[in-house]
Amino acid sequence: MKNKFKLNVSFFILILCCTIFLPNNSIKLCSADPALRIPADNSYTNDNTPKLGWYTHSGVSKYNIQLWYGNFLTKVVDAEVAHPGDDYVVLDPQSDMEYVFRVREYIIGLKQWSDWSPVWSFYIDTVSPSTPVLDSPSDDFVTTDDTPILEWNQVTEAHFDFYEVFVDDNADFSSPERLYHINDKTDTDVTVSSALPDGKYYWKVRAVDKAHNEASSSARSFTIDTTPPSQIPSLSYPSDDSYFKTTSIYFSWGYYPQDDPYNSRLLYSKDSSWTGTNYQCLTADMSCTMYGLTEGIWYWKVRAEDEAGNSGTWSTVRSFTIDFTAPFAPDLLTPESASRLNETDILFSWSEVADADEYQLQVTDDDNFGSITEQAYTSETSLAFTTGFMGSYECFFYWRVRSKDLAGNWGSWSEISHFLLDNVPPEANNPDDLVYDEGSEGNNITWIVPTAHHSDENQPLSYKVYIDSVLNVSGYLYEESDDNITIIVDGLEAGEHTVRLILTDLTGNTFQDTVLVTVQIVIREYSTIIPILSLSFLLVGLCSISKRRGKSI
Repeated sequence: MKNKFKLNVSFFILILCCTIFLPNNSIKLCSADPALRIPADNSYTNDNTPKLGWYTHSGVSKYNIQLWYGNFLTKVVDAEVAHPGDDYVVLDPQSDMEYVFRVREYIIGLKQWSDWSPVWSFYIDTVSPSTPVLDSPSDDFVTTDDTPILEWNQVTEAHFDFYEVFVDDNADFSSPERLYHINDKTDTDVTVSSALPDGKYYWKVRAVDKAHNEASSSARSFTIDTTPPSQIPSLSYPSDDSYFKTTSIYFSWGYYPQDDPYNSRLLYSKDSSWTGTNYQCLTADMSCTMYGLTEGIWYWKVRAEDEAGNSGTWSTVRSFTIDFTAPFAPDLLTPESASRLNETDILFSWSEVADADEYQLQVTDDDNFGSITEQAYTSETSLAFTTGFMGSYECFFYWRVRSKDLAGNWGSWSEISHFLLDNVPPEANNPDDLVYDEGSEGNNITWIVPTAHHSDENQPLSYKVYIDSVLNVSGYLYEESDDNITIIVDGLEAGEHTVRLILTDLTGNTFQDTVLVTVQIVIREYSTIIPILSLSFLLVGLCSISKRRGKSI
């Protein structure tokens, strides 16, 4: 009431005091221009039937209102209204565009119109901005960052005013944890200003234009997780200190009895300090196959990682070796090359090869190794074949050895060595035992030896003949003129005697035969005494006849 009183007084003074002398000596009283109130100058509204308002004066009978498009070419309203109270409502809906309006008033006392009010402009805008599209983080994103950056796409809006960004731990946004007001349309990201506690949060963006039209994005959620996983993996394969001859390696691990984590990170490197070049595999599985590994020693370990990227404790470290290099060939030691053996328990030995894990031995009577007589595998540098592994032989055998490393690479064969296996003893006949009379002559024993056993001058047979354990004769068969060994046994004392032959080949195989010789004593009483007695009887007889004749004469 007080303000209205002041306004009426001012208007009355203005009427009394403000005169303008015109060229034709007429006098025109000046009145105050109406003061516009709504819409505010250069304002925006989403009401297409806007209210036009101004401050009214007393002593005014009517008002002239003009509404134009912003270019002043098209008049929308030109109306005279009686005192309308406070506002004039544009009844016909108007298009979205800029408008200008002005008002003047008819002064009863002066019976004339006042000057026009200043021109005010306003915009009608009934179109909402384009809906903000959230960009990052993605929906249901999990992160360790407790002050995440929220990003969205710029809206399309000519009369943009501001963005509102809501962050709340409630899906209905009833109690926002963070609320941001951004006036720049091109500023489409905001960093959460202070750390959020671990948990799940929801966020959305609302775009508002100057006419208070608005558009809200759909809501997204993100989870803040700064707690590392507790699982520690147990490595399964490859085993520690294992060897391979491949460039692709299969890794596996487990978390028993713990639950499997969201992810596992495999790290492998040739550098045991992990300060050089490291390679990795991030997987949700409990295994991973890696390719292109080069020769050398590799180290590997695994740790658990959750969805947010928090890392658990590393597992123990294992190593493995990739090896494409075959081991060297061993040197053969025993049996020596070109040696002669008569054993069937043969010890094969060779030099140790660095990095060798296993040796392969082959023995054959074929110098081309077309067929293998015996074959064996061992981790030692010697191997003894059991008795009789080859049966009875009298021929050459060839043998070789190669080694295999821990990665499975087989090396080259050694040089081929050979030996003569002769476990067949010499042969000879078995003469019958001999009986002869003491003093007789021409008594002998003959052993017949097959020529095949001593026909080669490089492989002579030696022989020894013992009579009653005393060496009687010895020699080599290839030095003799025939294949027989004849021993004269004349002149032995009466009784039993043993004559033993021992044949020995160069391998040491022997043949023995013993002949029992019996020398008989001849009794001579009847052969010498009877003739004497007969002669005595003859002489006695002759004497008796002579005596008888003498008597008769």
